[in-house]
Amino acid sequence: MPVNAPSRREPPAAWEHRPLWTRVREITSRLEGHFKSTITVGGINATEIYSFGEVLGLIIESEIVKSLNDLRDEWDPYGKYKKYAFVRQPQTFPDVLFTDATSKDTLFGIELKSWYSHGNK
Repeated sequence: MPVNAPSRREPPAAWEHRPLWTRVREITSRLEGHFKSTITVGGINATEIYSFGEVLGLIIESEIVKSLNDLRDEWDPYGKYKKYAFVRQPQTFPDVLFTDATSKDTLFGIELKSWYSHGNK
C-alpha cells in the first residue's frame, strides 16, 4: 500500500494563537541546527537500518521535544505561554502536544514523520 504524504492543515488566520504557531513552525524548519544526540550507528549495511527504526524514531521524537522546549525564548519571546510546554505522547496521534501542565489544555499538536522526506519549494 503506498504511503501518502502528510496533509498540512493550518489554523485560521484569526486564531489568537496563530503568531505562536507561526513561530513554532518556523523553528521546526531549522531544528537540525539544535538537534543533539549521543547515538552513533556504524558497522551495519544500509539495507539493515530498518532494524533501528523504532529506536531512532523514539530518539528523534524525544530530541525534537527537548529542542523545542529549549528554544522557548524564540517561540515565546514575551512569556505569554509560561505554563505551556511541548510534550511527547508515544503511540498516539499526534506525536507532540503543546499543553498547559496544570490544566492539560492543549493548543495544538505536531505529528512527526522522521521517515517522510520532502523538499521545500
